[in-house]
Parts: sequence; C-alpha cells; structure tokens
Amino acid sequence: MAERTAEEIEKIYRKAKNYYEIVMTNIYDDPITDMNKILIQENVMRLEEIKGYKKEDNITSIWTDDYNFEKIDAAIIVGKTFYE
Repeated sequence: MAERTAEEIEKIYRKAKNYYEIVMTNIYDDPITDMNKILIQENVMRLEEIKGYKKEDNITSIWTDDYNFEKIDAAIIVGKTFYE
C-alpha cells in the first residue's frame, strides 16, 4: 500500500471529527439508552482505530502536529465510561 496523501489524511481526520460528534451527542442524551451506549462504543472504537493509523513502515503515525486530537481523546475517555 502506498503512503496516504495529505488529502486522504485530511479526509480521515474529518471522519474522526464526525465520530467525535456522534459520541458527544449520545453522551448528553437524557436518559442514556442501550442504543446510545452502542453508538458511543462503536464510535469510540472507530476513533481509537483512526488514532492508530500508521505510515507504510507500520511504526510512524500518519498524524502530525497539524492535527489536534485533544477533543477526540476526551471523547474516547468519557465515552468508555458508558460501556467499560
């Protein structure tokens, strides 16, 4: 597989932001239903997978300092409290 282009990486980051929004929306639903918990878990897992993407060498992350994962990291941490 060839290295991902900057455009491909940007598209993946935009997907991550969408998954973040799904997690946060479901966290604040009241009451939290089983469906909310399923959506939270599925999207937290997607976020974790995206954060783990590597370059072709399978060592170096595709993510540079240009991408801020602060909110995404917070969504992962909080989201896990709903199903772990």
